[in-house]
Amino acid sequence: IQAAHQHVAQTTALAHAHAQKVLEINTAALDRVAHYLATQRDWHASDSRADLHNFLAGIQQGFPSIQSLWVFADDGRPLAQSAVEDVSQAPTAAQRIYFRYHRENPVGGHFLSRPLDFDTGPQFAVTRRLNGPDGHFAGVATSGVYADYFLSQWRALEPQYGSSTALIREDGALLVRYPPVSVNTVPNSQELVSDPEVLARLRNNEAAVFELQSPLDGQLRIVGVRSIQGYPVVLSHSITMDAVLAGWHRTLAPYGALGAVAGFAVTGGGL
Repeated sequence: IQAAHQHVAQTTALAHAHAQKVLEINTAALDRVAHYLATQRDWHASDSRADLHNFLAGIQQGFPSIQSLWVFADDGRPLAQSAVEDVSQAPTAAQRIYFRYHRENPVGGHFLSRPLDFDTGPQFAVTRRLNGPDGHFAGVATSGVYADYFLSQWRALEPQYGSSTALIREDGALLVRYPPVSVNTVPNSQELVSDPEVLARLRNNEAAVFELQSPLDGQLRIVGVRSIQGYPVVLSHSITMDAVLAGWHRTLAPYGALGAVAGFAVTGGGL
């Protein structure tokens, strides 16, 4: 069992490095958007939106972890998107939790939304406040992250041990998990992780390995968690205790499946 704990800690560290880079790429993209808009006097104007669309599309190109980039005005109106030029029919973001968060928190930093199901697949967003010249709230920029981008990397991690890998917000909300779970399965942000001890470890930025009965599949698991530096989210990786007890004598799966993943996340160069 001690060897299994050590193995989970190592695999968790590898998956954590990949997730950290993905979030940093999306954050850097939003920072570039904010810097660009700070140099544009009339970026809210309709005749500036084609240029803004082209700028967003240029950032997105070459980074597979970025699903789309959006810019919303201070009233929630969509102004531009990286994938399509005409966003006149797109819904407002005014009632989105991330939009209200940034409007009410001048120094709130980046925000990670809860996952949403779209026609193109489930995704969550990394978001950032946009400020005017005097620091007033000017809008929000968002970067959508496909769940499939993580799933394509995680599905190779120790399937023979019933592995599960996830990104979880510090409030317990599930962002993405392999094996996948529909957002409709976890309607309340506290349903995924409600154990006070586990939530305390998430909030205190600890790296830890412990045993836990999964609230999703009911199995006893050896769970590794590591916080993602600079974000209110942790990476979790686990294997089932049944698989450990039944087959730990077999050779463990090599770590090569994810060893190159952290590098893959940054293909296309730096932002």
